[in-house]
Amino acid sequence: MATSAVLRVILGENSSQRVVLPDTVTELENEIRRQCQLQDLFRLQFMDELSGNIFQDLTSMDEIQDRATVKVLSLRPVVAGSCDNGPLTPTHVPNHAGEPSSVSPADTTVMLSSQESINAEFKPITTIPLQSKFLSQLDLYSANLLKMFESTTGQKGKKLKALTNNMDTDDIDAGRDLLIKGLCLYLNEDPGDLVQEFIDVDETIFEGAIEKTAMGIFTLKNTASEDDVRIVLEGVTVIQDLETVAFASAMLLGLIYSLNLSYPKKLSCTFEVLQKIIMELDGGVLSYKAQSLKTKLHQCE
Repeated sequence: MATSAVLRVILGENSSQRVVLPDTVTELENEIRRQCQLQDLFRLQFMDELSGNIFQDLTSMDEIQDRATVKVLSLRPVVAGSCDNGPLTPTHVPNHAGEPSSVSPADTTVMLSSQESINAEFKPITTIPLQSKFLSQLDLYSANLLKMFESTTGQKGKKLKALTNNMDTDDIDAGRDLLIKGLCLYLNEDPGDLVQEFIDVDETIFEGAIEKTAMGIFTLKNTASEDDVRIVLEGVTVIQDLETVAFASAMLLGLIYSLNLSYPKKLSCTFEVLQKIIMELDGGVLSYKAQSLKTKLHQCE
């Protein structure tokens, strides 16, 4: 239920509007999109009086109050390549067929900046619940994936063995995270291109790395606070305070799928497998690598 409080929303150097203050950040985003007739993917910042009126990322409505100032920052979606050694197929085909298409800000018609909004957008498109399906399917395939990792030889096998040796069978979340990284390695892709991990580093170093990243997951581990897992697009954090790398991977896949973005070039095989094999979406045509992995998964049963 909206209150009588209002916000000043800055759209550009010479453009601003007033918007009624809702209860949640997602509701505020939707109201700004409706009232200001915005189509681009964007994020919100608020003027923080405690920091000398510097604009900070808005993550909670508790950070703003009546007559606060909010700024809209446009985000440009990322376009990347395809999986090697196989046919190029779209990330999904809601309205068209063919290769993954470039998505300009003007074409982006949904605002997805929270796990709730991604889940809500994903299900009507696919009829599948993103979060629960992704994690349950990952659990379903976990034993067979581990068998495949353990049977791999050579340098790749050594890397996979080092990874699985650190797996705690009693920690489901940590196990899922390692499965995601192992999947990257198995497909000859670098898990560091998907997940960048920082431990007890200065915030400026962490933010500097984010600014240089087109698409990925960041984890910040501090001894004095809880782990911070984020999704980054075009050098900015679009979602933060996620629980695990596996959960963040599901949300990132949901973003790519819902916004019709192409797979990240260096992780094209990993995301093809996550979408078409793990999530069972548009799996009719697979690249050579994805088909090989699918065959071996069934052979391990």
